[in-house]
Amino acid sequence: MKQKDDATLSLFGDELSASDLQDVDVSRKKIPNIQAEEVIPVVPPSDIKVEPTLIEVATPSPINLAPTKPRTNSPWAAVIASQQKVKPHVMLVITKGEAGGAQSHVFALCEALLAQVRFTVVIGGDDAPSWLGDQLKGLGIQVLALPALQETLLPWRVWPALQGLVELIYTHAPDVVHAHSAMAGLVARMTRVKLDIPVLYTVHGFGFKPQVPWVRRQMASFAERALDGVRITART
Repeated sequence: MKQKDDATLSLFGDELSASDLQDVDVSRKKIPNIQAEEVIPVVPPSDIKVEPTLIEVATPSPINLAPTKPRTNSPWAAVIASQQKVKPHVMLVITKGEAGGAQSHVFALCEALLAQVRFTVVIGGDDAPSWLGDQLKGLGIQVLALPALQETLLPWRVWPALQGLVELIYTHAPDVVHAHSAMAGLVARMTRVKLDIPVLYTVHGFGFKPQVPWVRRQMASFAERALDGVRITART
């Protein structure tokens, strides 16, 4: 390796020509002198105050996970009630609350099914309190009075009883209405005109028996024929 005066090195003994050396000098002159840039920190003026910004975060409202009340007018209401162990609500309607065969039947029915069924009993007539009402209250059953329900087929007497029973059904929302005795069966079945709710009628004595006066017997027979589309059960 030879060392020349121009400070170039050659490993193989070759020497650069004068023109090549001039090109090297020119290229060296073209390379700019790069110096590190000086970083100057920026200091904000002392008279400027920077206040913190408050960010409000809205709190989400809690989700209501309370179970909804199952529909009672659905064809699957009985299935849903059995799965959720909800007692079906039956409203019993009877013309009078005095001691008698129909009243004893209603009391025995409620006593036997009290653990499986939720009962509400509507008692007509002016007698309040009554024998049946007192017996049912002893079982913890809700008893409702309907004084407009009387043993009469006069239209101006039947209409208030029908309106009163419709209001009670709206308020208490039973799953089934179960009527006992002739007038209660007549008024309860007439509620089907305004309400889409099942109505059962248990016969304890028809109003068109031979012992009944002729006019009343004809009216009772006509009413039963007009309402024969409603399911009827016979008392055993």
